[in-house]
Amino acid sequence: MEEKQIKKFKMKKEYEMDDSFRSYYITGAIGGFRNPYDFRLAFYNIDTTKFILDTQEFKEDENLTEEERFDKLKNTEMSHKILCEIIMSEQAVREIYTFLGKELEELEKLKK
Repeated sequence: MEEKQIKKFKMKKEYEMDDSFRSYYITGAIGGFRNPYDFRLAFYNIDTTKFILDTQEFKEDENLTEEERFDKLKNTEMSHKILCEIIMSEQAVREIYTFLGKELEELEKLKK
């Protein structure tokens, strides 16, 4: 009996920017699987300006003791502004994981 040869091919990909496309510079991300199907990843920026201004104010307050300054510092909030969220399938998460791993490896090689 003769075996059939299965032909394989790679589909060409075409990328184009959607009209609603936006770029963000981010400082962090939060998220994870919230159900067995969707992975949600939200990207945020930390507002360090407000934090610095708030802390500078009570550092300069001569009426505060060191303990009061410390209490104010530990209770000062640092705002994290969430810019966007992406929702993806498990397969997309795996592809991004592989892609980011390769990119980080290449970056490490360049740094050496």
